[in-house]
Amino acid sequence: MTKLFMLYAMMIILLAIWTCLALWVHMPLRRVTYVVIGFILLLSIIAVIPNTYIEKFEGPLIIDKLSYYSIRIFGLVVGVVFAWFFSMKPSNDRIWQDEFRHQFTYTQNGNIITIHNVRDFDWHGDSYTERWDTRTYNLNHLTSLDMISTTWGMDSIAHIMVSFGFDDGAGNIDRLVFSVETRKEIGEEFSTIGGFFRMYDLSIIAGDERDLIYTRTNIRDELVSVYPILYDKDKMRNLFLTYLDYGHRLNDMPKFYHSLLSNCTTVIYKMASQIDDVPMDYRIIVSGRLADYLYDKGAIDNEQDLMIWKYNAFANPKVSHLGNHGNISSQEYSALIREGLSY
Repeated sequence: MTKLFMLYAMMIILLAIWTCLALWVHMPLRRVTYVVIGFILLLSIIAVIPNTYIEKFEGPLIIDKLSYYSIRIFGLVVGVVFAWFFSMKPSNDRIWQDEFRHQFTYTQNGNIITIHNVRDFDWHGDSYTERWDTRTYNLNHLTSLDMISTTWGMDSIAHIMVSFGFDDGAGNIDRLVFSVETRKEIGEEFSTIGGFFRMYDLSIIAGDERDLIYTRTNIRDELVSVYPILYDKDKMRNLFLTYLDYGHRLNDMPKFYHSLLSNCTTVIYKMASQIDDVPMDYRIIVSGRLADYLYDKGAIDNEQDLMIWKYNAFANPKVSHLGNHGNISSQEYSALIREGLSY
């Protein structure tokens, strides 16, 4: 078998896998889709098993008529699926789940930022009271930046959120957390494979910590850690404005979520790279290791042992007593999950 034939066979196999997965994720013909998938797989098998092999691994690639016609039909079907797939457009006009009903917008007047549609759901076990607020922040009072890492079974994969703290001048800290999400429609569940095939639109939620983080520590039983980030105040301000601009523009220019290229860490990386020189590292993709990366780069205070940091950053034990019907203010909750952390 020549290298040419191996390359040809690999191309057919990869095209067949991609095409079948795209169809399986979206099921455009409902149950008939399974028949189409089976037909594509059959064509690909026939296309890569020619009756005539190349003698002594030399000469042109020669295949029989059955394989020849199978290749042509296979190419036609794959072309149709490609055209259908790339005709999909992201949209803000779908029937969204309540948690993704709105995208935030903002206005700026000097240092005063007004954000509309800040999510602040009040959770009661599996139910909630839906609430979307308008909040105002003074950029001069921006004092802190935290990374929130949450895992749910695989330590190497985490959902990453970023929280900004504003000193209100009276000793209290108002916090706003941003979360890059798959914007799910009613009836949809998250699928990593689906995220590769335009199954979800991209959303950035601006929300209250008692909503976005409490749901993970006390409702969904995910493992949540909070890491204070050492960052220059001007860069912190620019990152905050970059988040606002990115999320605001999604209202006019929606985008698809992508499990690798546009997810909760790569979107953050793209935004941070506009402000600072952020070296690419595999731990940006393997998001459960992002804290290790930030520690190595000094963004997390590396004068303290990393394992001690991870122990102190673990938020769940600090709020477990609240149960899943926690009657607590936002500031009290935010203070609890930061107990034992130094700022």
